[in-house]
Amino acid sequence: MSQPNQADQFLIQQIRDGNEDGWRQVVDRYQGRLWAFARRQLHDDQAAEDIVQETFVGLLKGLDRLELWTSLETCLFTILRRRLVDSFRRSGRAQQLRMCAPRSAGQLDDGDSLGDADQWIDRRNVSASKYAEQSEQRTIQERALWRALSNSIEHLRQETKLRELRVFEMVFYAQMRNKEIAELVGMEQQQIGLLKHRFVRRLAEDIQSGTGSGDVVVDDSVLSRLWEEHRPSCPKRSTLGKMILGLLSPVWCEYIDFHIETLGCHACQANLQDLRIDSSQSSAKSVSDRILQSSIGFFRK
Repeated sequence: MSQPNQADQFLIQQIRDGNEDGWRQVVDRYQGRLWAFARRQLHDDQAAEDIVQETFVGLLKGLDRLELWTSLETCLFTILRRRLVDSFRRSGRAQQLRMCAPRSAGQLDDGDSLGDADQWIDRRNVSASKYAEQSEQRTIQERALWRALSNSIEHLRQETKLRELRVFEMVFYAQMRNKEIAELVGMEQQQIGLLKHRFVRRLAEDIQSGTGSGDVVVDDSVLSRLWEEHRPSCPKRSTLGKMILGLLSPVWCEYIDFHIETLGCHACQANLQDLRIDSSQSSAKSVSDRILQSSIGFFRK
């Protein structure tokens, strides 16, 4: 889901080259799902339009620094999420915006921590240059973990090991307790712990073989944060479209229903909602027109 593809890379290069048609393609392709996501959070159509507009402008402003090692959709959702959190803070709602909300009594509250973004860095008594060095090292480690995680999830999909994939999503994405997970999938708690242990060990081995490093330790909280930020197990938009058209097998439909309804993935809910809305509706065109009008100045400087 979150791997960059050639289409993403091509569009980004077009925008960097000042191609207005490339920018229009980006806006037309992604504004619907972002708007659906923002409306679910804000319950205000106008506020959602404004914040989606800010998101696209934010992408343009940060284009020179953009390193697309995940998908363009993930990048845009990340910017949108930050804009929403800022909006919550301005309105006095000091809360985090989690990307999934499982239907579980033991789920984390909005105010619970998802983990410090710098938890692989020891910030005690370090110089600016040392901190920069540690930050760079953290980025290298996280990218290696991301590649290993993406490969493992793709393997589970190819082998149709969807029960295991559900377990790992509940452990790392939803951060649910082993007891709750065991009840949902009909397993013993010890089995959940063993599956998690083996999964993390495989990730460490994959990183070690790919980087030539010595012993590699995969931090659970970092893994959860990467899953939260980049959503590697989310079904592709084309897969959601096939489900709507009745072209998916029952086993995959069952998994996607779990991912969207039980796990409560907000991004996939927004994607599904957008797919079910006729893109020719005047409201969708109005949002695109506003975004393009507000951002076209970036191409005419």
